[in-house]
Amino acid sequence: MKYGLMSQIQMPRPWTETTEREAFWHALDHVVAAEDAGFDYFWITEQHFFIEIGHCSAPDMVLAAASQSTKRIRLGFGVILVPCHNPFMIAERVAMLDVLSNGRAEFGAGRGTSPYIVKGLGFDPKLGREVGREALEAVIQMFEHERFPGFKGKHFDLPARHVVPRPIQR
Repeated sequence: MKYGLMSQIQMPRPWTETTEREAFWHALDHVVAAEDAGFDYFWITEQHFFIEIGHCSAPDMVLAAASQSTKRIRLGFGVILVPCHNPFMIAERVAMLDVLSNGRAEFGAGRGTSPYIVKGLGFDPKLGREVGREALEAVIQMFEHERFPGFKGKHFDLPARHVVPRPIQR
């Protein structure tokens, strides 16, 4: 059996001047403690706009920071809101974490469960499944091909490019 942790960087009120930064530092301490205790995974959600539920608008940065103080624990996006990001940027960020963590990145993709987040980022939640599926198809091709052959769909018209860095994991 494998064990893991998942965080949203929750911050119930009341807050002090240092509450937010301490929440991030504690999350990073938790990753190290989890690895020391033998846990296998640490996943973090991408959250926007919910001031008490989740303060992690850039999970790639938190996971990159965690990668520098750990050696074994797998580091996962739980999840990247794929309809709300350019597929090139998703592939680049996941691959960058994979490089910085020496092959420990886990890629979780989703469309977002809250219209409050998706609408706030300028996207139509009714199209989330359709756009997300198309974005994910493109990202997978970026990981599979040394030179991405390009992708044309209803929502994305992506030219052929070298997508770098390349992930360590194949």
